[in-house]
Amino acid sequence: MVHYLSVEGLFKCEVEDGQPFWDAISTNEQYRSILEKEEAVAIHLGKDILPLQAPVKTDGAVRLVRRDSVLGQRIVEKMCLFLVGMAAYRLFGEKYMEIKYSYGSGIFCSMEQPLKDSEVDALNNEVEKLIEKNVPISWEPTSLNSSILSSSFVRGKSSLLKYPKVEHQLFYSQGYGEISWLPILPSSGMVRKVNVINYTPGFVVVPEGNVFEEIPKLFQAFFEYDQWLNVLGIRDVGDINALVQSREIIELIKVAEALHEKRISYIADEISKREAKLVLIAGPSSSGKTSFSKRLSIQLRVNGLRPVYMGTDDYFVPRDLTPKDENGNYDFDSLNALDLQTLVQDINKLLNGEEIEVKKYDFVKGVRIIQEKKMRLPSNGVLVLEGIHALNPKTTLGVPAHVKYKIYVSALAHLNLDEVNRTYTTDARLVRRMVRDSFYRAYLAEETLRQWPLVRRGEDRNIFPYQQEADAFFNSALPYELLVLKPFAEPMLQQIPETLKEYADAWRLKRLLSYFDTCESAFVPNTSILREFVGGSAFDVY
Repeated sequence: MVHYLSVEGLFKCEVEDGQPFWDAISTNEQYRSILEKEEAVAIHLGKDILPLQAPVKTDGAVRLVRRDSVLGQRIVEKMCLFLVGMAAYRLFGEKYMEIKYSYGSGIFCSMEQPLKDSEVDALNNEVEKLIEKNVPISWEPTSLNSSILSSSFVRGKSSLLKYPKVEHQLFYSQGYGEISWLPILPSSGMVRKVNVINYTPGFVVVPEGNVFEEIPKLFQAFFEYDQWLNVLGIRDVGDINALVQSREIIELIKVAEALHEKRISYIADEISKREAKLVLIAGPSSSGKTSFSKRLSIQLRVNGLRPVYMGTDDYFVPRDLTPKDENGNYDFDSLNALDLQTLVQDINKLLNGEEIEVKKYDFVKGVRIIQEKKMRLPSNGVLVLEGIHALNPKTTLGVPAHVKYKIYVSALAHLNLDEVNRTYTTDARLVRRMVRDSFYRAYLAEETLRQWPLVRRGEDRNIFPYQQEADAFFNSALPYELLVLKPFAEPMLQQIPETLKEYADAWRLKRLLSYFDTCESAFVPNTSILREFVGGSAFDVY
């Protein structure tokens, strides 16, 4: 049987039933050169996103998953990690590599014992050899009763195979294999560059030659969260799903929320000790900055201080003065979208004991409204300024450094699926935002997904460059949150048609959520940061 495929209007081809797409295309120099030019890393056929080496079993229109797309970047990163894992297995045998969490432009990983510099050098050399040799990577679904699946070298099977309803993917080559929730490229030569950097107690894998920047305070936040999960005996998603089944999840929710409160209390104590007068809170979208600000203000009051809240969003310029990006869209994340002069003046006036007029931005009309009431900082007051530009030095021009305390808030780390399949903090924030947008803005899921690349671009330009300025990092991630968000997000994702460009991202998020059990939102305290997204917050953040 022959299947007829149309590849995005670029070309039409015939593929034998069961023949891998990549094999069929590779035999035609013209088709292969087109795919290489388009930088295809996977294909979208029907409702499925398939690796290039998957067999074709139906006719249809093929859409390409390109390297520069969000899913494409995930696939390339997964391939880089696969090659490092493969190289580590070849060099060190049973001392398996474990993938931990993202760290800057890289991914922090560890072995049973820290590697020496010479061993990291050997790891880099082995990865380079694999790339140069262009080693083929085989694929098969784990629904097949494969003898390979039972082999000791296959990583990831201990956890992912606990989920029989999910179709897993097995990738293997030259005596090494992994169960993966994402596609992997068909050959090692499709990776341009991988760099492994020794970083005790592990190492950092930097995909595609990205530039790695060390941020010690950020790493400490990651490391502490990982250690805390280890103390609780939670290694991966399988462990937290087991708590749902045993109803012990309620206790975990209480402990996780208590950890947040303890960390917030510690930050409040540090602010008090430093006698700071201006607290600056910034972080990327859907990090829970507003709820954090409210909870921090309570802890500051416990310490005898009187916090006064101010949001940079109330200093937006009128809508007709808002800058636009290169595509003609309003760029609300730009610093120029703020009336910076007035904001700086008001901050300095308050810190000097003067009175200002309270501003409130009307997002419907696109104008700033002067309120009837005034604002003044009391003698024991602390000004709490929250917004995406709060850590940008231009926001606080003229304010002495010693009166500032800077906090970076983000969902920094989440539970991984297993030792070789990590989850992405940006995906968790995206699920948060999607649920919130549906509840409070009546957005469809595809609208949130469509906007997300612009949001991420704004974060890269305006937030992440200043995170190293922070005096404290607050990890707003909760190990149980995707259990609660899943019942809200999954139906929304199911409604996205496969014909839309956003379907690839919806597919990725659906696969991620499929590994999580569900937990009722009723168990979430009304002071939780998660309430900012699912509703019912005691802080009335909306």
